[in-house]
Amino acid sequence: DDVYAFELKEAETKDLVPIRAWVVITVGVVNPRKALYAVNKWLEAVVNRLSGRLRELVGQYEFAEIIKLAEPEPKTGGRGERRGLSEELTDGTGKDVAWLRRNYGIDVKKIQFFSVDTVADEVKQGAEQVFISQQAGLAEEKKAAGDKKASETRGAGEAARFDLLLTALLKKGV
Repeated sequence: DDVYAFELKEAETKDLVPIRAWVVITVGVVNPRKALYAVNKWLEAVVNRLSGRLRELVGQYEFAEIIKLAEPEPKTGGRGERRGLSEELTDGTGKDVAWLRRNYGIDVKKIQFFSVDTVADEVKQGAEQVFISQQAGLAEEKKAAGDKKASETRGAGEAARFDLLLTALLKKGV
């Protein structure tokens, strides 16, 4: 048996939390001829087949339940092993697993969530970047407004100075 990991993207839980999860699958090739000749890139085909179904199944659970599936389950001796998907998830992928075995000669023995993250972290970082950009733009606008006011003040001062100079020259009769 071999173990492979893939990233499950664009999945959304029942309570509408967008998540990104690392899924670990344990597979064995039971029919090498089918694995080599029935499909081009059998591992990619297995991942694609399971990804779609896992996205649907994630949508049946709330975020807290999904996180619980990714937590290590304590074992004797203090070592923890990642919990496999619950019976419902395994049953939910059962038709796909049977199809993969029948058509590609691949036996999917175990499906596990290794880690689960919310996409909200990325959204938050993006929002922070937008906010920083907006604040920088506002600071530039304030600086430009300040520069304009300073220029107007200097201009008004120069005009007053010329008026005084002109008045003094006119008094002298020049």
